[in-house]
Amino acid sequence: MTWKKFLLGLKKSQKVGSLVVIILCLSAVIIAGCSLTKQASLVEPENGKLKICTSFYPIYIMALNLVQDVPGVELLSIAPPDTGCLHDVHLSPVDLKTLAESDIFIINGSGMEEYLEEVLTELPNLKVIDSTAGLNLTNPHAWVSVGLNIQQVRTIGEQLAELDPANKEKYLENMANYIAKLEELKDRMQHSLASLTNRKIVTFHQAFPYLAEELDLEILAVVQPEAGSEPSAKELAEIIKLVRDHQVKAIFIEPQYPDGTAQVIARETGAKVYTLDPAATGPLTADAYLQIMEKNLLTLQEALKE
Repeated sequence: MTWKKFLLGLKKSQKVGSLVVIILCLSAVIIAGCSLTKQASLVEPENGKLKICTSFYPIYIMALNLVQDVPGVELLSIAPPDTGCLHDVHLSPVDLKTLAESDIFIINGSGMEEYLEEVLTELPNLKVIDSTAGLNLTNPHAWVSVGLNIQQVRTIGEQLAELDPANKEKYLENMANYIAKLEELKDRMQHSLASLTNRKIVTFHQAFPYLAEELDLEILAVVQPEAGSEPSAKELAEIIKLVRDHQVKAIFIEPQYPDGTAQVIARETGAKVYTLDPAATGPLTADAYLQIMEKNLLTLQEALKE
C-alpha cells in the first residue's frame, strides 16, 4: 500500500483520524514535558549575568576558586567575611532581597544555615547547592577538614557545571585545579604531623573534630561547645584536672573569640595557649583557605613538638 492510499483511507475514517490527532497531541506534550524538565534544572540568568550567592565565608572561598575566569558571573556572600560561623544568624529583608535576585544559592548545609527553611519557603524556585549533601555529618564544620573541603568543592563544582552548562568545562577545570592544591596540602599536613607522639589537645569550640580525625589528633575536651557559652566553675575545674592528668601541652583557641578562659586554664596547668583558625573568616582571596591551613600546620607543629 502506498502512503497516498493509506492517508486517503485515514480520511475516510473519522474515528481513526481522531485517534491519530490524539496520539500526535500526546506525543507533543511528552516531548515538551521532557524539554521543560531539562530546562527546569538549569538557571536562566538575566542580561547574560549569572548571580551566585554564598551563605558565608568558607563557601565563598570555595566558589571563588570555581568561578575564576568564568564569564558573566557575579559572586557575593550573604554574611560579611568577619561573621564567622552562622550560629543563630537570621536573615534580614535585605538578605532575602539579595537571594531573590540571585540565580544560585550555595550553602554549607548540615544544619549550619538554620534559616534555610525560611529561604525555601519564601523563594521556592531558588536553585540551592548543598555542599555537604550526602555526607551524613553530625557537625556542620566540614570545611575545616581539608579532605571534607575537597568533597564540598567537588559537589559545588559539579552542580555549577550542570546548572550553567555553557561554562561547564571551565567549572570542571577550575575544580580540578583547586582540588589538586587541596590534596597536596592535606598530604603535606598529614605527613608533617605523622611522627608526633603528643597528640592530645583541648579546643574551645566544636569546630575541629573532622580536622583532628584527619590528622589523628585526640580532642580531650571542648571548653565551650556552643559559641559564647562559658563553662561553670565545676566544668572549669574538671577541665583543669583533665589537662593536668593527661599532661596536655596545648590549648587551642580561635581568633574569632576571646581567650580569657583559656588563659585561666593555662595558668593553672602550665599548658600553653595557641591559636588554631577554623577558616570561618579571612581575606576575600582565592588562596585564603590554603594560607590559613598552612599557618595552622605551623601552629600544630610548634604546639605539639616534644
